[in-house]
Amino acid sequence: DRERKRELLQQIYVPYRESVTAAIEKQLAHSGKAIHLSVHTFTPSLDGKLRHCDLGFLYDPARPAEAAFVRDLIPQFRSANLRVRRNYPYRGTSDGLVTTLRKQLHHPAYLGIELEVNQRHFIDSADQGNGVVALVRRGLETMLTSFSWPEH
Repeated sequence: DRERKRELLQQIYVPYRESVTAAIEKQLAHSGKAIHLSVHTFTPSLDGKLRHCDLGFLYDPARPAEAAFVRDLIPQFRSANLRVRRNYPYRGTSDGLVTTLRKQLHHPAYLGIELEVNQRHFIDSADQGNGVVALVRRGLETMLTSFSWPEH
C-alpha cells in the first residue's frame, strides 16, 4: 500500500542513500578520490532467458577512471573460470545510486562501480557462494593496492 511504501522510503531508502552520500563526500574531501563499489545479485534467468554471466561489472564507459578500474580488475577473476562481463546484466549508466552520485558529485575521481553477482552461486551451494565472495574480496584487495588513478 502507499503508506507502507512511504514508511519504507523514509525508514530505509532515504537514510541509506544519505549515509552513503555522506561517506563518499567525506572520502572525497579527505583524499580527493573515492571508489564506491555497490554490490548486488541478479537472477540466473529472466523472462525464460538464461543469463550467461557469473560476475558483471557496471560502470560508465565515458568515465576514464571507471573504465580503467574495471579493465584492470576483470583479469583478477578470469583465472577462476568465471564468466565476467562489463556492463552486464545491466548497463552501467542505468538509474541507481551510483548513477545519481555521478551526477550529483560531478567529481572526476569518484568511481561508481556496481558488481552484479549471479545468484546461481548461492543457490547451488553455500560453499560455492562463499567461494565467490572470497574470490571477489581477494581480487578487490589486490586491485585497491595496485590501481593507478588516471590523470583528470
